[in-house]
Amino acid sequence: MIMRFLFAAYAVIWFITFLLILSIELRQAAAEKELEALKKTIGKKE
Repeated sequence: MIMRFLFAAYAVIWFITFLLILSIELRQAAAEKELEALKKTIGKKE
């Protein structure tokens, strides 16, 4: 019984870690797109 609980806790921790890493990756990709857009607008002004 305790082994099932430990395995479930282990799985939940890894699932949360995976979601955290995925959200960081998606945020980074969005920030890179925004940075490129800002570079283009700055380049047009000069």
